[in-house]
Amino acid sequence: MLAARVPPDSRPFTEFCMRFLVLFALLAAVVLALAPSAFSGPDRGTRTGTVGGTVLDARGTIVANAEVTLRGITPSGAVYSDAAVTGRDGSFVFTRVPAGRYVVSSAVRGLGSDRERIGLRPGGAVRVSLILH
Repeated sequence: MLAARVPPDSRPFTEFCMRFLVLFALLAAVVLALAPSAFSGPDRGTRTGTVGGTVLDARGTIVANAEVTLRGITPSGAVYSDAAVTGRDGSFVFTRVPAGRYVVSSAVRGLGSDRERIGLRPGGAVRVSLILH
């Protein structure tokens, strides 16, 4: 009769295998958790956009330090409002603006005012020229 030979003490090998399996499972979990962020591009899934432009007077001269306001409603019905001040070159920019419909406006005492209605799509950029008169 033949008998199978069993190693006298196989416990260290069994513990090694169990530790290896636990470490492998943890590594696999980390890789799977990070995988979606690795494959989603920077603009994928974004729900905001950028609104920028310039403020000019009636003669086409840039207007520095003019306050520009952005007001509107997002598709979810939330009211959004923000303000910016033009730089020395007359430019302004609003970043991370939720998609929606807005009014961009500026008014400077002695130069006049202007406003423009815009629609901003997710991931989009809108450029506005406000001419004060």
